[in-house]
Amino acid sequence: MSINFWDLLHQRQDELTKSGRAVADYLLQHADEAQYLSISSLAKECNVAEATVFRFCRALGFEGYHEMRIALAQANATGSMVNHQELQPGATTATLCDHAHALFMTAINGTQNALSTEAVDEAVNLMRAAKQVFCFGQGGSMLLANDICARFSSLSTKFRTAGDSHLQLLTASLMGPEDVVLFVSYSGATRDMMETLRTAKDAGAKIILLTH
Repeated sequence: MSINFWDLLHQRQDELTKSGRAVADYLLQHADEAQYLSISSLAKECNVAEATVFRFCRALGFEGYHEMRIALAQANATGSMVNHQELQPGATTATLCDHAHALFMTAINGTQNALSTEAVDEAVNLMRAAKQVFCFGQGGSMLLANDICARFSSLSTKFRTAGDSHLQLLTASLMGPEDVVLFVSYSGATRDMMETLRTAKDAGAKIILLTH
């Protein structure tokens, strides 16, 4: 069955325990923030146990917290209907699309909420003034760095990339004060990344870190 999260909560509200109603009240008052919280963080905000949050999810008909948060995120983002049943290997294409859409919207909304426009403006000014901009990343982040480089290269010839961590380190050692490194990293704390950025900084280059 597919139903909007808020309609579902309204239908089941009278069936909730006192602790469950505390969770419901928090979601109603902090819907945008709640969709990004882990189960432990939500439990802390509601002054209840994690088990209470899990029971709340089950009381609404969800298999667990993950499914509940997807439904909440999609309701917040689009107001559209969402399938709140557990995603199974034999799920329909429509169900898979609903889940994928909700996950992407959660990521987009989370980025928007965490974004500092001042930091974006500063990064833009650094890249605009740079002689060369090197787009680096490692592992899976290298794919994103290459994509960023390709997109910016359609606007300017100053954008560069390097194939692996060793070449990135070598390139960093040859940079100067007019160069900028745009480094993409999910964790923002890998050893190779720190070594490359330290080398680039010692050479006088400016650093922009795009991280989670």
